[in-house]
Amino acid sequence: MDKYLIFLPVVPLFFYFFLLVRKIFRKEWINNRYLLSSLKYIIFIPFWIAYIYFILPFAFPQLSKPFEPNYVAQKIEIKNTEKKPREVFLAKRIYRTNTWQPAYPVEFLSHTSPFVSLKPQETKELTLRAGASYADILLFIDKPLNKSEKLNAIAITLPRQTFKLYTHEFDREHAIKKIPISASREILLFLLSLTAVFGILYHVFSTRAKKTLAFAINFIYAVVLLLSGYLAWTLAITLLYLLF
Repeated sequence: MDKYLIFLPVVPLFFYFFLLVRKIFRKEWINNRYLLSSLKYIIFIPFWIAYIYFILPFAFPQLSKPFEPNYVAQKIEIKNTEKKPREVFLAKRIYRTNTWQPAYPVEFLSHTSPFVSLKPQETKELTLRAGASYADILLFIDKPLNKSEKLNAIAITLPRQTFKLYTHEFDREHAIKKIPISASREILLFLLSLTAVFGILYHVFSTRAKKTLAFAINFIYAVVLLLSGYLAWTLAITLLYLLF
């Protein structure tokens, strides 16, 4: 993903914030209604197109499956063999490149986070995309992230038969050279989600419609607001882990 795409939501984010503050405090600031309406169309339409294009495949990966190249459904089984909770971070290498990214399981409610949280003695089964156009190496990184030049991690090549990982394996010597994990996609998705939160709040205060139509519109607003808020939260956790 082009790193410059992360600037795509910046202008809509500030413009929505400006309009929301303007609405709350009932300040005009821009008196020219024609200019204001033109800015809304110019900024809002591309933003919501980008939101649909990037957010929907991330939030609902099964929707994009008919348009994607065939991939191998890699099965992973992770068991916490200890008496304390454990968390593992998943990263992948894009097929035959030097680019590393967070890896997301395709299971519902797991597909928006690269973290696998395990209670004591708990086992989780996950499915990840592997093969050409997806990933050829999967990295299991022990959390917390080691800030030194080494990672406590276990790497496997993909695809392969169902792989089983036991958390006590991290206690062995698995230090590998630290690799840069790209966060550009997560930054873009976070900014899109955050902008959508401000945008929906603004539209809620601004939309006037008849009772029947208002119910349908407010239902859509509520769904987008909840989805965007949830994604902004989970992506913020991922970014804090990768960047700080």
